[in-house]
Amino acid sequence: MEVLQPVWDEQPATRSRARWRLVALVLLGALAVAAAGVLPGLAVAGPDTRNTLVVYVAAPPGSDFDALTADAALHEAELAIGWIEQQTGLRFRRGPGFAEIVEVTGNAGSWLGDPDDAYLRIHEAVTARVGPTVFPLVLADVTTDHERAPRRTCGIGGPDGIVLLLGNCAGDDLRRSAVWPSTASWTIAHELLHGLGAARDCAPHSTGDGHVDDDPWDILSADRPASAIGRAVTLDVGRDDYFGHGIPGCPDIADSPLWVD
Repeated sequence: MEVLQPVWDEQPATRSRARWRLVALVLLGALAVAAAGVLPGLAVAGPDTRNTLVVYVAAPPGSDFDALTADAALHEAELAIGWIEQQTGLRFRRGPGFAEIVEVTGNAGSWLGDPDDAYLRIHEAVTARVGPTVFPLVLADVTTDHERAPRRTCGIGGPDGIVLLLGNCAGDDLRRSAVWPSTASWTIAHELLHGLGAARDCAPHSTGDGHVDDDPWDILSADRPASAIGRAVTLDVGRDDYFGHGIPGCPDIADSPLWVD
């Protein structure tokens, strides 16, 4: 089977601020477990939990992203969101039914290099405008590809939000696709599952980097098949890795705060 070679990442913690935030979250999580008897790794809803999914488009100076692009971004996100809801039988807690365009600073050259740094810059620009309960899904007109870059990263997702670096991945340009999955909606669904907490190392088929390897058509496979458009895609085939698995002590995306209670 021919595969593309994009790289999908879980949320980075490359800046010292992000590292300290991660340490603080771990410590707070440990305290919550001790106080409430919650299983380690499961999200504990609180006043600052990012539990409402909102779609944004990030446009640096010179970008040609406009209202039509924002509409296409929302359409592709809806394809991914609808498919995940259909597969799980659960429903996301959603924000406004439109995609806001957020301007980010920096010329094209300033974005070249580390995709983790680009994620943090875009994430901070968006979250500075919204409340602490918003989980941003950001489609960014940004390219970090560079001859010195160690990899091509299409998207980065984690419990604080998702950023798709559309300039890095051929075929992920925004258009109103007629079918699921399109290339962009596949990437959105993949990163959104990272945002829900999949897949942990305790999963039987975990690759150790947030992905699974028991089915090449699983949405959390590390490699997206080149012929994925319109094909049958699976979400945790066998229900044994990240959804409905029933493994004691192993987090399940069904427990994410992003779902409507």
